[in-house]
Amino acid sequence: MKKLRTAVLAVFQLALLALAGSAVAEYTMPYYLVVDLNRQVVVAFDTATDQPVRYMICSSGKASTPTVTGTFKLPGTKAQSWCVFPGCYVRYPTRIKGGYYFHSILYSSRNPSSLNQESWHKLGVRASHGCVRLAPIDAQWINYHCKKGTKVRIVKNSGIVGLGQKHDEIMNLYKNKLGHSGVQPTLSPTPTPAPPTLNPGDTNVRVKSLKSKLKSRGYFAGSTSSALFDEEAVAAWKQYEKDAGLKADGIATPSEQAKLTEDEEHFGTNVPLKKGSTGLVVKKVEARLKALGFFSGTPNTTYDAATAKAVTAFQKAGGLALSTTLSTDQQKLLFSVSAPTPTPKPPLSLGSKGNDVKALQARLRSLGFYGGKPNGTFNAATKNAVEAYQKAAGLAVTGQADSALQLRVASDDSLTGTARTLKPGATGIVVKAFKTRLNRLGYIGASAVSTSYNASTAKAVKKFQQANGLKPTGYASPETQLKLIEMAGK
Repeated sequence: MKKLRTAVLAVFQLALLALAGSAVAEYTMPYYLVVDLNRQVVVAFDTATDQPVRYMICSSGKASTPTVTGTFKLPGTKAQSWCVFPGCYVRYPTRIKGGYYFHSILYSSRNPSSLNQESWHKLGVRASHGCVRLAPIDAQWINYHCKKGTKVRIVKNSGIVGLGQKHDEIMNLYKNKLGHSGVQPTLSPTPTPAPPTLNPGDTNVRVKSLKSKLKSRGYFAGSTSSALFDEEAVAAWKQYEKDAGLKADGIATPSEQAKLTEDEEHFGTNVPLKKGSTGLVVKKVEARLKALGFFSGTPNTTYDAATAKAVTAFQKAGGLALSTTLSTDQQKLLFSVSAPTPTPKPPLSLGSKGNDVKALQARLRSLGFYGGKPNGTFNAATKNAVEAYQKAAGLAVTGQADSALQLRVASDDSLTGTARTLKPGATGIVVKAFKTRLNRLGYIGASAVSTSYNASTAKAVKKFQQANGLKPTGYASPETQLKLIEMAGK
C-alpha cells in the first residue's frame, strides 16, 4: 500500500504542477481520477487521504482514435440517465475535454435491453472512438461524485501497483458474476459524505484543507502542512466565523466548512502579501486596487509584477513606506473608506460625458440599477439610477456622482437594484443576487448560482412566475424581481 500511495502521489503532484505552474492551487474537490490506458482501469482517489476508493474497468480509444492524454479539470456536466450520441445512446456522460467523455457502454435506444453486446464484451480493451467507456454503474458514480473542477489524469502507465490484478478481478466480477443486469445504475444519487466537525485540538487530514482555504482568503498566515487544528488556525477560523455572521466558537461544522468553500465575499487581512503569493485574497486585493485606479489588469489569484507595481503606487499615494509587500495594516487601509486614490475623479451630473460616465453606467447596470446601454452620456436614466443606488445605500439622494460615490459604486458588491429586466444572456452581480434568492426558495440548486442568466435560469423563473400569479415569460422583469425579494428577502 505504501508503494501504491507513493506512486500515485508522485503522479498527481506532477499533474498539479502542470495545472498550476509554480503556484499550488487550492483543490477542494473530494476526489481525483487517474485513467491508466495500459491497464484500462479508472481509479478514483479520496483527496483527503490519497487512498483509492473505487476501481472501474474501462474501454478507451482504439489506436486509430486514441483517448486524449494529460491532466484536465472536469468542466461540469448535468446528470443524464440517458443521452443520445452519434449513432447510439449512452448513460451518464461526463465531459473530460472537448468531445472526450466518460460514459457508459453503448445502447441502441433508451432501454437497457438494447445493449450493444460488442461494447459490453470489449470492456477492458481499447475499443472506443476516444471516449472512456465504463459499466453503467461506474459511469453514474463519476457523474454523481466528480463535479466541476475534479482533476483527471489520463496516462499510458500510471505506475499504480497492483492495477493489473485489479483489472482481472473487476473483469471476473462484472462478466462472470454480475453480468450486464448487475452493473445497472441505481438512478438515485449517492450523497457525498459530509466532512467531520473539526474541534479545537483535533488532528484530521481535513484540517489541512481548512487551513489552505483560510490562507487563500487571507485569514491564516501559518503552515498548512500540519493536520492539527491548533491555536493559530482556530483563531483564524473564529475571525472567519465572525465576519461571515456565524457563531464564533472555533468549531468548524460541516455546513460551515461548505460555506467557506463557496464563500467569495469574506476575506481577512492577516496575511502579508508579496510577489509569489497566491489565493483568492490576492484577486480581491487586485480588484480593489483596480477600483481605486491603481491596477489596470484583470484581477487573478497570483501576486506578480503588475500587482507589485499597483501596490507601490497605492503606497505612494497614501504616503506609506514604499515596498512591493502589502502589509496587513496596508490591507486594512486598502479596504477602508479612507483608501487613497491616484487623483480624485471629477463629479458627474446631468450632461456629463466621457469614459467615467460610461464606466459608471456599466457598473450600475451590472448591479441592476441602470437598465440602458452604457453610452457615456449622463442622461435622465443615469440620474435615476444614481438616485436609486444612493437611496439603497442610505446616502443623500442628489442624483450626482462625486468621486467618493464613483469609487463606492465601483467596489461595492453588496447592493443590487431591480431596474433592469434580466433574460438569457444577461450577466452581472445582479444576476447572481437574483439566482441566490431563487436558490433560497428552492427553484435552483446552490451549484447553479452564478452571474449568468441561462436557459435553466429562465425555466426556474417561469416556475416562480406561475406559482406567484405572474406572466410566465422566463424573463425577470422588475415586477418579478421585486416579488422574489418580497418572498426571499434581500
